Amino acid sequence: MPTYTFDLAAAISGLVRKQADGIVHVTNRGSCSWFEFAGAILAARSPRTRVIPVSTAEFPRPAKRPAYSVLSGRSLQNMELTFPIGRMR
Repeated sequence: MPTYTFDLAAAISGLVRKQADGIVHVTNRGSCSWFEFAGAILAARSPRTRVIPVSTAEFPRPAKRPAYSVLSGRSLQNMELTFPIGRMR
């Protein structure tokens, strides 16, 4: 799920107040595929444009990609900060 900038700003503010250090991954909770992400963008900006899903095998890239990779917000939770479920805005 893409991270909403207002949520990100609030999380950074909370981290500053807690004087956090180290690496903290800040991301909205939830997930979506690249297909869902592209579909939401086009639905908002160009509703008549169709997104056609393809598999990784059908769309080869120079670098190998994992089958499933979602950034974990656990380090933010460990700081006792909550982050909302992401949504396409």
